[in-house]
Amino acid sequence: TKLAPPTPGQARLTIIQITDVYTLENFPHIKTMIEEKRRENPNTISMLTGDFLAPYLLSSIDKGYGMMRMLDATPIDYLTWGNHEADISHSTVCKHVKGYKGKWINSNMLDHEAMEHQLEYDVVEVPSADGSQTRKVGLCAVLSDDPALYAQFKDPGAFGGATIQDPWETLGKYKKILEEDEGCDVVVPLQHTYVPDDHRTCREFDFPVVLSGHDHHRVDEVVEGTRLLKPGLDGIYATVLDFTWDSKSSDTPDITASFAKATDWAPDEQLSLQVDEAYTALAPLRNTELARVPPRFQPLSSFGSRGKVCTMGRYLCSLIRSALNTDNEFYSGNNCDCVLIMGGNIRGGKDYPDKPGYFSLEGLEAEIKPDETIGIVSMPGWLISDGVVATHSGDPIPGWFQYDEGVVE
Repeated sequence: TKLAPPTPGQARLTIIQITDVYTLENFPHIKTMIEEKRRENPNTISMLTGDFLAPYLLSSIDKGYGMMRMLDATPIDYLTWGNHEADISHSTVCKHVKGYKGKWINSNMLDHEAMEHQLEYDVVEVPSADGSQTRKVGLCAVLSDDPALYAQFKDPGAFGGATIQDPWETLGKYKKILEEDEGCDVVVPLQHTYVPDDHRTCREFDFPVVLSGHDHHRVDEVVEGTRLLKPGLDGIYATVLDFTWDSKSSDTPDITASFAKATDWAPDEQLSLQVDEAYTALAPLRNTELARVPPRFQPLSSFGSRGKVCTMGRYLCSLIRSALNTDNEFYSGNNCDCVLIMGGNIRGGKDYPDKPGYFSLEGLEAEIKPDETIGIVSMPGWLISDGVVATHSGDPIPGWFQYDEGVVE
């Protein structure tokens, strides 16, 4: 049910959140969505909670400049860090931080080189139209400190060697500052952490809502009284969260939230032209044919690769298996019985058209990192079988196994 616009005496904050965006294609729709919500409620803010500068094909060419132009043009009011912002050069990232027109919140990486252009937290004032009340909503933002996410970086390390502080110690610190020193009515943590870490936040604190990213699927659940919201990747859906205080005497706000599909709003024409212009850099790659796609792998899709076996996963695993078993100076043939790839490493997240029917260099670059390591390992068949079953149980995860066409589940 659509929420009616606030009455003159109500104070309402509308938050539009997207996360883990590896394409520019949905920003024209999101711009229209934000404009409509802002007409209904001037106290509307937008945010992207991490992972937008990498890893995707366009950023490997333009180093994130196309994305930053989209964020300013939409506009997205707030950014927070994701682990993949460390994937492009630190100096380039610092330029993006300095050039961004909105507010970049960073609560647990305070020694970052460009920290003077970021905020440790922010306080959003939410006045009613008639001036009878003004509420305060505090925002703080934490990035995962999981060492496994940053193990591949050489000295000085990810983010130019900045120290990622414990997310929960950080949340405790800023919750106290925002509630006691800033007098906030509500504090909303913005996180870039996996679901188990989000659950820890829900258990250890009494936040009414946690807005998070990092996982690529949608999550809307209540854990020990705290509502956890994750809208999924690429701005396909956006979280629309409303805090409404009916009057000055209201102790707590009414909270409503839903996921809105971006394409339910017409695209902004001017921003669509900017998207097309940004993608002209990919034209040479788009037209470079690598291989024909056999009908058995069509329709080719990498969408949902962290939660199902997709045709792109089977196709790439099958190509790799064939290559490994080709007689040449390195391999004697029949070296590989099956190929397994974690779904998180099939990165495109898209459906491919049946025509022109070939796999392009653009597709390869979009789906697999160029420095991905392939190993040939001997292991018992039961372990392979149990491993596939284990990763295919439960919620979507980056480790969800994709496999070649010779594997039957």
